[in-house]
Amino acid sequence: MVAKKCAIVIHMLQYNTVLQQICNTILTALYYNTMTPLHTAIHAALALTDLHPSNHVNAVLHELVTQVINSQEDIADIAPNTVAKVQDICARAEGELESYWSERIATAAMPHQVVEEFPYWDNYAQLARHEVGLLKQSGLALENVKRMLIIGSGPLPLSAVHFARHLPSTALIDHIDNNPDAVRSGEALLRALGYNGHYLCVDGASGGLTERYDVVLVAALAGSALSDKQAIVDAVLPNISDGGRLLMRSARGIRGLLYPVFAATELSGATLLAEHHPEDDTINSVFIYGKEPS
Repeated sequence: MVAKKCAIVIHMLQYNTVLQQICNTILTALYYNTMTPLHTAIHAALALTDLHPSNHVNAVLHELVTQVINSQEDIADIAPNTVAKVQDICARAEGELESYWSERIATAAMPHQVVEEFPYWDNYAQLARHEVGLLKQSGLALENVKRMLIIGSGPLPLSAVHFARHLPSTALIDHIDNNPDAVRSGEALLRALGYNGHYLCVDGASGGLTERYDVVLVAALAGSALSDKQAIVDAVLPNISDGGRLLMRSARGIRGLLYPVFAATELSGATLLAEHHPEDDTINSVFIYGKEPS
C-alpha cells in the first residue's frame, strides 16, 4: 500500500524533483526490506566485478552458499536469466579461487599441511565419502580399481586427492581439462603432494582416449548444458571397463543456483545404478551409472 501511494505521488509530483527523490528512496528501502536472505545474497553476488579471492569476494560467495544450503525457496521462482548469471559468477569465482590455492599449495614448504587449509577441504572430503559409498552400493569393488579418470579436474584436483585415500595405492588417477592453465596448475599441485597421474589438455567430449578406466568421474562444471554432458558420456563410455562405473555430479532444486542441473534419468547410453541428493553442506547431487550391455 505504501509503495502504491508513493508511485502515485511520484506521478503527481513528477516536476518536483525533491519529493520525487524522497519517494524513490522510500521505494528502494521497501524493496530491500522485502528481499529474502537468499535474494540479498544473490544481489550481492551479482554486484561483484572482480572475482579474484579477497576478503570481500570470499564473504559474499560464502554467504551465497550458506543461504542456498539453508533455503527452502523454489528455484522456479527465480528468473532463468538470473540463475544463469549466478551460475556463471560461481563458476568463474570457483576457477579463480582454485587457481589461487593451487599455486599457494604447490609452492608451499609443507604442501600437505597447506592443502588442508583450503576453505572447502572438508566439503571435498565429505563429497568423496558420499561418492565412495554410492560406488560400493552400486556393486563396485574399490579394491579392484586399477585406473580412474576425472573429467574437468581444474587447477585444484582435490577430488583425486580424496579418492586416492579410498583406492589401492597402485591405482592411477588420470585427469582431463580443456584449459591449459588449469592443466599446468593441476599437474604442479599433484607433483607437490606426491600423487601419480596423467593430465590431458583436451575437451572431455572429444574422445580419442586410449586407456580403460574402472571409474570415470565427470565434474559438475564439465559441460553446462545436458547436451554437453551427453556428449562427454558418449565419448567416454567406450573406455569404461566391463563392470566399471560412470560418476556424474549435478545439483537439484535451489542448489542449481550454484551448478548446472540435470536429472539422473536424462542421460542415455548408461544404466542408472544409484543416486544421492545431499541434505548437508555439500552441494552436488551424485549419480552412478553402469555401461549398458552392447
